[in-house]
Amino acid sequence: MFGSIVEAVLYHAEKTPDKLALADDTSEVTYSEYAVMIKKYASVLQDIGIKKSDTVVLEAEQSIAYLALELAIQLTGAVFIPLEHNCSASKILEISDYMNASAIITNQVLETQKSVYGYAALYELMQNAKDSATPALPNENDISEILFSTGTTGKEKGITLCHKNDLCLAENVIYGVGMLKDNVELIPSPMNHSHGLRRYYANMYNGSTVILLGSAMNVRRMFFCLENYRVTAMDLVPTAMTVILRLTKGKLGEYK
Repeated sequence: MFGSIVEAVLYHAEKTPDKLALADDTSEVTYSEYAVMIKKYASVLQDIGIKKSDTVVLEAEQSIAYLALELAIQLTGAVFIPLEHNCSASKILEISDYMNASAIITNQVLETQKSVYGYAALYELMQNAKDSATPALPNENDISEILFSTGTTGKEKGITLCHKNDLCLAENVIYGVGMLKDNVELIPSPMNHSHGLRRYYANMYNGSTVILLGSAMNVRRMFFCLENYRVTAMDLVPTAMTVILRLTKGKLGEYK
């Protein structure tokens, strides 16, 4: 049905414009608002010289702006390369050099000749940008992203994915768990890892809602989200689930 996840988001923005697409710890956007953000960010990226097949390295955040930038990068035809939040400056520079990155998006101060942009500066540019016409949508066989391993068991390894891979991952989740259209999913997993990203992709493909949680250990925020957004699904790695069950002492049962 779609050639990319960004195409799915733009489709749902037309069909269900007022439906909640994303919420993070500070804000929320409907599908129509999210589509406008993505297209404005794409306009900003093109203005700073990002073009098809360029690589852009981002230090990940659990935020709407970060995910909008991801899809904006892909909408321009460029390649999204996320790194974990609070990773070292040396790692950002090493991978940026290795991938010949055209730009780096991080809040850290880096000593490099490459173009470096902070999230706040890009957000301000996005707000002032024109809602330009949608660029040509990515082809399903175009490279969408390169995901790097953490390097805990050796040198980081990059895995190249195309848009078709992302779509297959999304469908695998949707059909594997029997996801319904009214799904509202709380995702505390880091959004630079394939785990968190595939859950996000599935919900965007499905036209559902994603609630980002800054930390799985923030149980007060977690229960606020469960109640405020009527969360229907949570995706947790076993370690996080074990800690949450210990901290909440059965309170999750109240939301069954």
